[in-house]
This record gives sequence, C-alpha cells and structure tokens, in this order.
Amino acid sequence: MKLNQSNINLWYKCPYAFYQQNILGIGFPTIPTALDFGKHMHEALVIGYTKTVQEAINHWDLYKGEADEKRTPAMGKLIIERYFQLHPVSELEIIALEKPFEIPIGKHIYTGVWDLIAKWGRPAFLFDFEHKTTSGMGTTFFDQFTPDIQIAGYYYAGKQLLGKEYNGIIMNGLRVAKYMDKDDSKNFGRKILNPTQFEVEGFLGQFTNVADQIEFALANWTEEQWKANKHYSSCWDYFTKCSYWNLCVYNHNKLTYNSDKQLWLKEQGLLKGV
Repeated sequence: MKLNQSNINLWYKCPYAFYQQNILGIGFPTIPTALDFGKHMHEALVIGYTKTVQEAINHWDLYKGEADEKRTPAMGKLIIERYFQLHPVSELEIIALEKPFEIPIGKHIYTGVWDLIAKWGRPAFLFDFEHKTTSGMGTTFFDQFTPDIQIAGYYYAGKQLLGKEYNGIIMNGLRVAKYMDKDDSKNFGRKILNPTQFEVEGFLGQFTNVADQIEFALANWTEEQWKANKHYSSCWDYFTKCSYWNLCVYNHNKLTYNSDKQLWLKEQGLLKGV
C-alpha cells in the first residue's frame, strides 16, 4: 500500500473523512482559506526559484481563493518580495524542485514530494527545503516539528535516497499577518531540522501501524463501519471546520452551509412554505 503524509494525517484526523476522499473519491467540497492561500504561496515560491521574483509576485494576480484580513493577494505579493530579498536564489545551488519520492517500509510504501533539494551554506551541504505559511510565527514556531511524523519521514527518505551529502531539512516559516513587521526576523524564520534516531524509529512504527489499520479497514469495513468511525472531535481545527463538515451535520456534500441547511430543513419538512 502506498501512503503519503496527507493520507496519514487525514486517517488520524477522521477515518470517515479518509473514506470520503480516498475511497469514494469525493474531493474537498470546501477548501479552507489558509490551505488555499498556502497552496498558492507554494506555487509562487516555485516560480521564484525557477524563473524570476517578479513573475512570482505577478502570480498572485491569478489568485481566486477566498481572502480574509490576513490572506490577500497583496499580502501574498509582499511576502514573496520580502522572502526573496532575505533569501535570494543566488545563495542556493538548486538540484531539484517538487521532487517526488517513494521509500519502501516493510510491505508498504511511503511517498512524498520534497519542496526543494538544494546545496546551501559554506561549505555547501545538501538539504531538503520545506516551506510553511503561518499566522503564529514566534519563538516557539519551530517547536511543533520536534517530534513530527512528516519531518521524521522526509528525513528518513532523504537519508535513504539522497546519499551521504544529505544534511537534513531546512524549515522555512513565512508569517501571514494583516501587516508585515518592518523587522523581517519576525516575518520569516529558518531552522535546520535533524530528527533523532528515536524520532525516526517512531515514524517507522507509526507509519507501519497506520498502513496496517487502513489496509484492514479497506478489506473488512462496511459503509456503516466507516460512518461509525467519524471523529467529531476533529470537526473543528483552529476555528476552521472540516471540509466534510456538511456530511456529518446534514448528510450532504454541498459547497455552502446555507444551501445544505435549507436542503436538510426541506427534507425534514421544517422549511416554511415548502
């Protein structure tokens, strides 16, 4: 069985959401603003690394996602401009961008995509550069990655596939806020992450355990058993509702809360005038 980190995270969060996305093939009916903004930021970063910073800035003119007070095209442009001023492409020897990998772990396969493989520093070492947008950039931002199953997994894959030159993961934090600070040390952060042997062993054990669980569920669970494995504790995360929230509340897969509520009321005979 092949699993990537998104599969694993969704299984941990809610097996029923995993069932909707990966078994029934129902894509996210709603995409959280933070996720949509982060995806577009990632696209702009790739353009900045491969073409020009101005083209990366201009990419935000194409942004069609829902904006909030922090996540706007104007803010996206400013983040890109200031990021590449602080970390110019010239300081890197780029080896690969958007590099997919597969690594066997027992009878299963862990898959992923490295954001950027590049040599950096003097002397130059080979790193996997990852990028995270966050509204909570601060002194504790990087603490969340120790331990972290994805960081440990990507590090393990790097050690196995990239050779002796590989020196770990560089995590880049990009702060999303209503206003950017004049001090870019508060807007951006960078830290080298080298998980310990125990973190890597923990990843290997967790991955195998999750893959075995999913394999068993796919082979044995009925639709009713999938429904019985909803995790209501995960319906809201950082004040953002799950993309499959409507399925659990109104049993519909519509795009908006209001349309689902109206449809549910109509079916229950509670909608006036119907």
